[in-house]
Amino acid sequence: MHAGFRSTACAGYSGGDAFSRLAARLHPIVMDRRYLKKMRAYWAREEAKNLRYLQKTLAKSTWFDLWHVHPDWYGKAARDPSDREAVAHSALRLLDHAQRSLDADAREAQCWAQLHPNTMNDGVYLHSANPNGRANYPHEFTGYIWGATIPVWLEALLDASRYEVGAKDGEDGTIYVVRARARVLDATQQRDDEPAA
Repeated sequence: MHAGFRSTACAGYSGGDAFSRLAARLHPIVMDRRYLKKMRAYWAREEAKNLRYLQKTLAKSTWFDLWHVHPDWYGKAARDPSDREAVAHSALRLLDHAQRSLDADAREAQCWAQLHPNTMNDGVYLHSANPNGRANYPHEFTGYIWGATIPVWLEALLDASRYEVGAKDGEDGTIYVVRARARVLDATQQRDDEPAA
């Protein structure tokens, strides 16, 4: 079960026929369960689709120019706060998969998740040096404040030992960027580019 799926009775109800509205008033718990079951299945399908696309891209591409995938392409998370958490959780799992894959292959690339107030704009990004002629690598996160206070729902989903969060005010509200923390090597660890003694 995903931690992001919490809801109050009928919080996600958004219309429908008269019978559905009546049933929602008479049996709010049943409608909530139906909604949650439907949305859990939807988010699982969307995440699986995005994961396949991400894996295919990581396997075939040698460079990335702000390549990204949207966990909530259709903007369904605007209906309920629990859906907002589900999209963020999905984006963070995709980010984690991408970051682990890049680390395992020792590929020089940036990877981050961007979380917007409008979830249609959420994305997981890959970026590296590329032949497109723009001097945009590494990506600069202009205007982001790192270590800013983040919402409780995001803090609950985040592995703070591995990732850091930056915040920036946008037109619709606060935009969050989640990226891997820089690795700090202690004296006992050897850097990859140093010859063995």
